[in-house]
Amino acid sequence: MAQFQTSDEATQGNADAQWFDALREAVRACADQELAVRRQSSDDCPYIAAWFAKHEGDGRGRLRQAALRYAPEAASARNDEELIARVVERVRAGLRVNIATGSERGIPGELLFARAPTPPPRAPVLQRCGDDTDEAPARRDPFAQAEAAKRRYLQDPDLSKLLVWRRELRAARERAGGFRALPQTRQRQVTADFEQMARDEIPLRREERRRRARQVRSDLDILDTSDTLHGVPDSKVIEDYTSPSTGKAERYFNKPLRDLDATEEQAGAIISLQNALLMSPVHKGDELWRGTGHLIGGASLDTLAVGKTYREPGFLSTSIKRSIAEGFGKGSDTHFMIRIRSYRSGRDIISLGGDEYGGGEEEVLFPAGCTFRYLGYSKEDRCHDYDEG
Repeated sequence: MAQFQTSDEATQGNADAQWFDALREAVRACADQELAVRRQSSDDCPYIAAWFAKHEGDGRGRLRQAALRYAPEAASARNDEELIARVVERVRAGLRVNIATGSERGIPGELLFARAPTPPPRAPVLQRCGDDTDEAPARRDPFAQAEAAKRRYLQDPDLSKLLVWRRELRAARERAGGFRALPQTRQRQVTADFEQMARDEIPLRREERRRRARQVRSDLDILDTSDTLHGVPDSKVIEDYTSPSTGKAERYFNKPLRDLDATEEQAGAIISLQNALLMSPVHKGDELWRGTGHLIGGASLDTLAVGKTYREPGFLSTSIKRSIAEGFGKGSDTHFMIRIRSYRSGRDIISLGGDEYGGGEEEVLFPAGCTFRYLGYSKEDRCHDYDEG
């Protein structure tokens, strides 16, 4: 089985951001070089900044498509470095042509509305690097980029667009000399915009955490939890889960998976723990025990059905000794004793020092996303019986 991977932003997002930063720095360096003869820099060409502000937060695929719309010749690039180089050459050529035909402060002359007797071309060379979906910012208006960011957010609200809008509005406020230097009408508008951002951010962040948790659960669902991956398990993340001193097992690892509410840090930790367990040896032994305040998969006594399979979205802690497991889950409104008669995915973390981390619980830990079949209630042993489905 292949190594466990996820497209979660904890991994893929970092790679996309690095590619975005590399392209932005290369384009800015090119503009700085070409405009140096006029004692100007890339900061004097707002269309470059506007293009990158628009696409900040895009995945690599969407960013490549946008870059190729501007520089179609880059489609044959053999790698990322060559693609960036070809886009940069297209930017360089566009700058030279437009500066040669007349410009002010690095802005192509044909884009200056005040000088144009007719509407400007639909897709000028530097307007968002060939993307003609937005109007060019009004000349010398410090709030032009912020207004463009606001329009993009209102058309398709998401957290990344809101953060870009906030950043652009703060930058515009500073460019204009600060809040007190603004006319009263602009002050009221800026205040209203920030208030809207504050209102919108909470539900957007909640939805972002929900989306992230769904993605993690989806990635976990495709795994064969009984398979063992090659590699050295990360004992530190196992310690974080099993050690009573951290208190992370439920609130940090399991609750996000059950409630679909995971921060980026939690999503990364969950995936790290899953990888560590899949690299750990499968426990070979007899039945396992679990004391808990809730039944597997969130089932209730009213809905439990013999023969039905229940999926546990989170990680599942068990012990090889009933006497130890009986102490688990005490203090809850309800307390259940669970016996797992047969299994194939429980991980032996005792051999990794997990017993030391877990305070002598002789723990066997199941990866997230395992399924268990309900066998019924044993009156003789006073426990609910399962086997791994």
